[in-house]
Amino acid sequence: MRAMLVALLAACAAPVAAPDPGIPWVPTERAAGTLEEAIPSPLPRGPSAPRAEGCSEPTTWHADAHLQTLDHLRAFRCVGAITGTLVLELQPDVAHLHPLDRLTRIGGSLIVRDSAGLATLEGLEALRDVGGTVRIEDAQGLSTLEGLDGLTAIRGDLVVQRAPNLTHLHALDRLVALGGAVELAKLPSLERLDGLRALAAIPDGLQLERLGLSQLDGLDALTTVGGRLRLAELPALADLTGLDALTSVGRRLEVVSLPITDLSGLGALRSVGATLWMAGNHRQVSMDGLSSLTSVGGLVLEGQDALRDLTGLRQLTSVGDVRLDHLPSLVTLDGLQGLDRVEGDLLVRELHGLADLRGLDGVTHVDGDLTVSMLYGLRTLAGLGGLVEIGGTLALDELDELRRVDDLSSLRRIGGSLSLRVLNELEGVAGWQALEHIGLHVLLEVLPRLTHVDGFEALRVVGGVIEMSYVPALSDVRGLRNLVVVVDDICIDAPLLCPTDFAAARLPPEAACGPGPSDGC
Repeated sequence: MRAMLVALLAACAAPVAAPDPGIPWVPTERAAGTLEEAIPSPLPRGPSAPRAEGCSEPTTWHADAHLQTLDHLRAFRCVGAITGTLVLELQPDVAHLHPLDRLTRIGGSLIVRDSAGLATLEGLEALRDVGGTVRIEDAQGLSTLEGLDGLTAIRGDLVVQRAPNLTHLHALDRLVALGGAVELAKLPSLERLDGLRALAAIPDGLQLERLGLSQLDGLDALTTVGGRLRLAELPALADLTGLDALTSVGRRLEVVSLPITDLSGLGALRSVGATLWMAGNHRQVSMDGLSSLTSVGGLVLEGQDALRDLTGLRQLTSVGDVRLDHLPSLVTLDGLQGLDRVEGDLLVRELHGLADLRGLDGVTHVDGDLTVSMLYGLRTLAGLGGLVEIGGTLALDELDELRRVDDLSSLRRIGGSLSLRVLNELEGVAGWQALEHIGLHVLLEVLPRLTHVDGFEALRVVGGVIEMSYVPALSDVRGLRNLVVVVDDICIDAPLLCPTDFAAARLPPEAACGPGPSDGC
């Protein structure tokens, strides 16, 4: 161990050329030993401790380094480059990083954690380039990032979290190159992002969560986020102004639990590669601000108590999944007219103010499931008149006021199942004269007023079972008489049906699976 320490001190006196800044820097092979093995603990204090005096040229440390004491820092006074990762996990009596004032490059990551004595990062002013991630966390005393003023490039992520006294990021003004994500979380005193003004693109994600931000100024130059953009639990943020230059998000855009009223500030946004997810923004009344948005990988709006207007989405023409869930103030789907195809699932649930589905009039294909559930004010399916094909299941569930389904008159094919469940006012399925094929099951359950199935006359193929239960008023199943193929069983439990009714529908006697025909047979 002492031999390695002697070698480190000797290197301080030996001239070693610093890496050429014009050549991409690749970390060299690491030494076998660790810092703890190389430095006796504790190192001698006072005149015998290593100092800057005698350092002629910066040296390179070819390994990781985990520094915990001031003596550890002093042992690195001559080091200008570290090829591995530098971890600063300093004892509370270490209040500065001045012994590291020659350090210009770190090949791996820079990690500062659990260093309660640091109020700033002064001492790292010479640092220009970090080859991995800069991670600062659990820094209870840190109020600024001063010391990183010279940093121009981070090849990995920038992560700052759980630093309750950090107020600003001004020290990062020179950061122009970032290879990964930016994650700022649990920084309740952070009010501005001015230090990020030079970033035009973030290759991976941007996460801003549980911060004291009142505005997003500082992101003015940002045009692209390659990964996920998450804005969550920012209680002082009134709007999204500051993201005005943003044109694309490569993955999810998450806007969660913000006190915003609309999406002003996102006017340049054209595409979201994955899902646009908005939840718990209880003051938001509209989607205004998305005037350029044409394509999203998915659209999820849920738990938005005040949302009543979707017209801000009127430019949207391409979407994967659509999930509209628990939006009690929404009374119309106006704003979705630009959609002609939903490339995934379409779910409309707990929108108690909707009386119909107008706004979806342009949709001809839903490639996944179409679920309409718990819309207690829905009276008709107006708005689905152009729908031709559903790739998955059609589920109409708990629609207390729905009396008819004839608005689905263009529907020809359901690739999955047809499920009609708990429709207390539905009397029939008339109007489905185009429906020829159901790939899986036909499931009708708890339809107390259903009297006939005349809308199924065109149905030829059912790829699974046909089950009807708790249909006490059903007295006519002749609408099934043109079935050619039913792959599995037919089970109809309807007390008013007689054997002659099954025969008239060309169904086998065993299709009657209830307790038996009524006394009127």
